[in-house]
Amino acid sequence: CHDVLAAVVEVASGMTFEEYVQKYIFRPLGMTRSTFLLPAAELLTVAAQYSGAGDRPGVFRIGPAIRSYRLGADYASGGAGCVSTVEDYMKFLNALIRDGELLSAATLAKMTAGQLTPAQLETYWGKDDTDYGLGLRCPKKGGARIDSGWGGAAGAYLGVFPKQKVTFFYVQHVLMAPNRALRPRISDFIREALAESFSRR
Repeated sequence: CHDVLAAVVEVASGMTFEEYVQKYIFRPLGMTRSTFLLPAAELLTVAAQYSGAGDRPGVFRIGPAIRSYRLGADYASGGAGCVSTVEDYMKFLNALIRDGELLSAATLAKMTAGQLTPAQLETYWGKDDTDYGLGLRCPKKGGARIDSGWGGAAGAYLGVFPKQKVTFFYVQHVLMAPNRALRPRISDFIREALAESFSRR
């Protein structure tokens, strides 16, 4: 559980999770518009939230801004609630593919190595040719997929192609989005484009 891992970070560092992430990730990467504890006065600056769930087909606006993951002024959730911008998030993703800037290549390789047993893979929800590493989806051994990453409850989807030094970030604000099953196609298209690009060289 990422919330438990955040608590471990707090115990090991002697800092709150928000302080730790600000000091070691956000500030060094220049992520000036990222936080877990957005002030109440700025909540209305967050993009509107929508939902694809309901009795009628379609997508419905459910609120002016995300509020449900702001769990108080002193608690930064390790598993949800980071408020950011596309520009800031791309700084984070791109740092992952630059060895030593945020993580070493060896650490990233360890994180993106599949951890599930054959029995667990049978019931793993990620049936799109993926395994699960240390906190993120990763390629299944022997499968076609070559990216690692994660998705968000409201439809965000991102990927990191470490060997090719490529990242992508797709974002939307739709809970239970009707297009959720299509998201893995993004990395399929990028993988195919990369293969075509390298074959021309």
